[in-house]
Amino acid sequence: MKIWSRRLVALMLFIASNAMIAMGLESFVRTSEYAHSVWRMQDGVFNGTPYSIVQSADGYLWIGTSSGVVRFDGVRFLPWTAPSDPSALTDGVYSLGATSDGSLWIGSWTLMRWKDGNFSTYPSVRGRINAILPDPTGGVWFTRSRISNGLGPLCHITDSTIKCFDKGDGIAIPYAGALFRDASGDLWLGGSRGMATGKPEKFETFTPSFLAESSRLGGVGAFADGFDGSMLVGMVQSGQNLGLQEFKDHRWNLFRKPGFDGSNLKVDNLLRARDSSLWIGTFDEGIFVVRGQRVDHFTTADGLSSNVVNDLYEDKEGNIWVVTSGGLDRFSAPRVITFSSRDGLSSDYAGSILATHDGSVWVGNHDALDRIRNGAISSIRNQEGLPGGRVTVLLEEPAGQLWVGVNDTLSVREGERFHTLSRVDGSPVGTLQRLIKDQSGDLWGVPVPSGPQLIHIHRYAVDEETIGPLNSKIMSIAASPTGGILLGFRDGKIAAYKDGRLKTLLSTNEPINDLRFTADGHILALSSGKITGWQGKHLQSLGVQNGLPCDRAFTFLLNRQGTLWLYTPCGLIAIDAQNLQRWWTGSRSILEYRLFDSFDGVQAAWTSFTPPASEGPDEKLWFVNGSTVQTIDPSNVARNDVVPPVHIESVIADRRNYPLQQDLRLPSRTRDLEIDYAALSFTVPQKVRFRYRLEGRDKDWQDPGVRRQAFYTDLPPGRYRFHIIAANNDGVWNHEGASLEFSISPAFYQTLWFKLALATAALLLIWLVYSLRLKKVTAEVTARLGERLQERERIARELHDTLLQDFQAVILQFQAVSKRLFTGDPNRKALEDGLDYADKVLAEGRDRIQDIRADTRAFDELSDAIGRYGKELAQARSALFAITVTGEQLTLDPIIRDEVYRIGREAIGNAFKHSRGSKVEVELAYGPAELRMKISDNGNGMESQVLKDGRPGHWGLPGMRERARKIGATLDLWSKLGEGTRLQLNLPVRCANRNSGGWKRWAHQRDTREESNTQ
Repeated sequence: MKIWSRRLVALMLFIASNAMIAMGLESFVRTSEYAHSVWRMQDGVFNGTPYSIVQSADGYLWIGTSSGVVRFDGVRFLPWTAPSDPSALTDGVYSLGATSDGSLWIGSWTLMRWKDGNFSTYPSVRGRINAILPDPTGGVWFTRSRISNGLGPLCHITDSTIKCFDKGDGIAIPYAGALFRDASGDLWLGGSRGMATGKPEKFETFTPSFLAESSRLGGVGAFADGFDGSMLVGMVQSGQNLGLQEFKDHRWNLFRKPGFDGSNLKVDNLLRARDSSLWIGTFDEGIFVVRGQRVDHFTTADGLSSNVVNDLYEDKEGNIWVVTSGGLDRFSAPRVITFSSRDGLSSDYAGSILATHDGSVWVGNHDALDRIRNGAISSIRNQEGLPGGRVTVLLEEPAGQLWVGVNDTLSVREGERFHTLSRVDGSPVGTLQRLIKDQSGDLWGVPVPSGPQLIHIHRYAVDEETIGPLNSKIMSIAASPTGGILLGFRDGKIAAYKDGRLKTLLSTNEPINDLRFTADGHILALSSGKITGWQGKHLQSLGVQNGLPCDRAFTFLLNRQGTLWLYTPCGLIAIDAQNLQRWWTGSRSILEYRLFDSFDGVQAAWTSFTPPASEGPDEKLWFVNGSTVQTIDPSNVARNDVVPPVHIESVIADRRNYPLQQDLRLPSRTRDLEIDYAALSFTVPQKVRFRYRLEGRDKDWQDPGVRRQAFYTDLPPGRYRFHIIAANNDGVWNHEGASLEFSISPAFYQTLWFKLALATAALLLIWLVYSLRLKKVTAEVTARLGERLQERERIARELHDTLLQDFQAVILQFQAVSKRLFTGDPNRKALEDGLDYADKVLAEGRDRIQDIRADTRAFDELSDAIGRYGKELAQARSALFAITVTGEQLTLDPIIRDEVYRIGREAIGNAFKHSRGSKVEVELAYGPAELRMKISDNGNGMESQVLKDGRPGHWGLPGMRERARKIGATLDLWSKLGEGTRLQLNLPVRCANRNSGGWKRWAHQRDTREESNTQ
């Protein structure tokens, strides 16, 4: 919940700050030449009176006030204090300077410097520091007053030296305020009784008589380059030979312009902007701006924060900053210039506009016909011959005649006179809302109110034609390039009208408010604010589905370059011919466009009269919005190409601020992280866009729009790199941006050793559970094996004690019978043969019972069991038997040992009983990796088929192979007739050793197989 509450607060503050910028802290004033923004003291922006402003090398604006320094990033004003001496700036900051090495020089009652996080003071410099000027060769120049150490008013300071200049250097004024460097490198400084100019080697002082009196304490207050090689000198007093003067070749001349007298001003600041305009800051009359022969004046009545101007400054983007006693003002050249009654229009009810071939722009206003020509505005009213008051429609003839619809009349202006047309009966034409001229030269007008009638004017004769059904309402009209006219109706139909015939081309669902033909014959229509295109096959709409910021328009215009201009609620949208063609070929295409919005001066709205937009011969575009006139010059739109510097301003983790430094270490269990950043573009800071990525967390770039904070929650421990980039108001990106590397320390339970310990414990637990399970399974298998052995012993006992004993008794009875028969009796011979066979069967039965009972549980070692069995068979058959044991004997698992014993017993028994060999050898070899048992004899051997499949009805060989396979051993047999037999069993130690655990896995697997076979 914390992070969401903090995000909500941050979002509210961001919205509030932008709202205050737009409505309170920064208000906008549009003039015909400038966009003006203002921040006032009463809005709480500054705690003290602003005195000076400068832009540092990193792009920030710094404002010196009576209570300290304020830093401005275009959106936020942040009070700044020296970290090492917070009280150093409380006495007021009267001047500021910035040098290319990143230093910020601060002038108060001494000189201070802020560079690379270090704050320095120069206590040897006493007095009020009035102006600071960077020196291209290093250091700064500064002027001062109220000097207490007896040194001169002009000083130069570098990292190591301070030098001041006084009378001995040619500077004869007691103190100085204004400081300026001209194009030749000469310094100019002004004071109470005059001014001095020159270079450090030689200065010259000028004390004109009109400043010699001590009462003229204000003296020279400002300098600027003149327009003809002169120096403009501003004086804080007005009057004869005062105010604003031109100084050239040691001569003084008054600065004048038409309607402007410089001697009437008290000039405290001067600025020659990069566009050659001259900005004049006065002591109590606001500012004057001189552009050629035109002079504009701005005061509090025009929205200026105060009439007392303390400083003028031009930033890197060309914005002009005016520091006044009441706040801070910014002036910039708008892309869209607005004309209103403030600029000379007759009223603010402009409804139609027409740019004509003679360079005039005609504006249909509420009670006059206004004309804009060469920047001057004039008006024609009823008393000047205008036949009425409210102008509705305008149209220009190729010969230059101007058609004007006024009230309910239609007139043509030729020369300076208006000629009004009438109907045949002498009545007026009526109020018109649309007026066009077709290819044949006839005029067509749409009257008010809308209906099926059109006003048709042929050779100045007025006629009315009814077109379509009586319930039709004609809303728009256009001249067809193939002759005739094109009509748009309220019911959404578009029809062609020619030679008295009406042909419906298409139908839409919205009223057709406007129509245009494109150069290639396509039709563009405006229907209820939506742009629709028709190219003879199908309709297609243009709007947000094509990537546009909005899909409603008040009017539209196709200029000579083929660019479509849409006058919309979100601004003026320009779609060039190439992108427009993409739309014609693919109605869902995403288009590139250029947007001029309210920050560029656009104030779009709807008007009911025509034309609402027009293109002049100079390619300037003109629009009316029912109130004011707006114009844009597409070929001369100033583009902001300054790459905005990007800065990370603060890092806040769990409500604690951390210093900005690379490899910043944040504490463990950091939950809520906020990173504030800024891009220093001051032309339209509200349109600066950002993208950021947290490397180590974000896979792609995040697009926060204009938001200046990034939020992260519950980041895991590790190293991160936050990268922020930004674009200015014209989309110029700073792709390098700014970055900050930081790390979050792990908590003890997030460390690697803790995770390894946890993993080890988990593995041990799994091993313990597995071992317990194996023990349980082994115990169950052993118990079942014991039960089987007991059952085998029981069966063997039963067979021995019952079947064999009874069979022996039967044999004895038959032997008794045979003895009663005569020796030569053939029956006795047959009976004795049967008894011999019975003895043989009885012997084999005893062997089988012995096999059933045989096991190795009574023996400690495998070699002992095999050796005992082999010796017993060898003694019974008078054969040789030998066993050899090598290696360190292992303690085998009883189950495995029993299986190996049975394999060896079977092999030895076969060697003695069937191969008729005289010698059997056994070799047991205990190695580190396997147990090897080799058994060989010198008997008769076996055929290959018998070696492979065994003898029919005998299961000895298959049984040995099955036992070897069950215990994980390999069994190899070799035999050849007449050459004996060899057997080798290889058993891995991991499967045989009691301590290895392999026997447990084998037991579990064997048990599972036996259970499945049983089932």
